Amino acid sequence: MEEVEKTMINVTNLKKIITKETWLGLSVLATSLTPSLALASSDGDASSSSVIIGGIIIGWILSGFLIFTNLRIGLMVTSVLAIGVSIYLGQQHYALGPASCDIGELFSCSAVNKSEYSELFGIPIAFMGLGYYIGMLFLTFSSKEEGYESAGKFLVLTGAFSVLSSVALMYISAVEIKAWCLFCISLYGLNIISFIGALKLQKEQASENSAFSGKPFGTAVVSMVAALVVTSLAFSEEATAVAGSDGSTVDVMTM
Repeated sequence: MEEVEKTMINVTNLKKIITKETWLGLSVLATSLTPSLALASSDGDASSSSVIIGGIIIGWILSGFLIFTNLRIGLMVTSVLAIGVSIYLGQQHYALGPASCDIGELFSCSAVNKSEYSELFGIPIAFMGLGYYIGMLFLTFSSKEEGYESAGKFLVLTGAFSVLSSVALMYISAVEIKAWCLFCISLYGLNIISFIGALKLQKEQASENSAFSGKPFGTAVVSMVAALVVTSLAFSEEATAVAGSDGSTVDVMTM
């Protein structure tokens, strides 16, 4: 009888924990969504912004749902979504034409993604993020293998940095650039979701090893460096403007 009561108590506690984590995730999503909803109601083409914001919301809901139902699949899906957005933003950084998410002066991916704040040491921040998301994808995929017991801890550290970076970039958009990039906002939400997932993975692994022990650190560094080198070279060369016979410039990407 006592064992049955203990089991019932444990099940009740488990339900409470799951409920708390679910509401935490939903609250985070709602907080991340606030800036984009406010901006959509204040400027630009309402129909275009609604389509983009709708896609962002679907991506956040899908990632958040999977994080709480199938942790590793959720982290990998979040990584893939973020990889796709990062590649687009990196390509758009070099492109001469307008971005698909340029909707008015306040909603301008081009203004944000081609500003002086969009690069670090000459490398687009979007491609730095791409390296991080690829690293996260590999670490999540390998997190059950031997040598990756501290993958969760490493992802918590890098995830915390990505969230802080998102806050800094939001401040720059609001105060310095005075324009917002919808796809950048989508990454801010994905960063928060992946950080929550990393916390859950760290708790699941319960490793006593350091975050920098084993294979996670080396795997992350190699994948990030490879992504930075390949994407930076590929897109910067592809977007090089060629001088025409009349002295004008031609965007190679449209040729």
